[in-house]
Amino acid sequence: FAASATNELSGISVGWANMSVAVALILGALWSGGRTSALCLLIAHRILAALERTSLASYMIGGGAVALVFALAMQAVGIASGPGGLGVDVISGVGAGLFYRLFAGTQRSVA
Repeated sequence: FAASATNELSGISVGWANMSVAVALILGALWSGGRTSALCLLIAHRILAALERTSLASYMIGGGAVALVFALAMQAVGIASGPGGLGVDVISGVGAGLFYRLFAGTQRSVA
């Protein structure tokens, strides 16, 4: 009973639905992570397309490298990495590169 009462008291209103603060924070973190992954993959994709490298390994290495550079740049301006540190950032970039290459079209259309 106490948990549901606390949830009602700490809830925030988003449009027509009420959601707890924890859910709002998780959704915000997912949105921010998605935007960061998209930015890193855009950079990696542009570089790899210019080099004409479209293999799975290239995208994994490229995603990890760009994620590492991004994380180091964020640390340089005083924004620390998440709880897992740089390792998790690099692994996330590698995973993002892997899934991008597996599921997104990487073939150029010939005009």
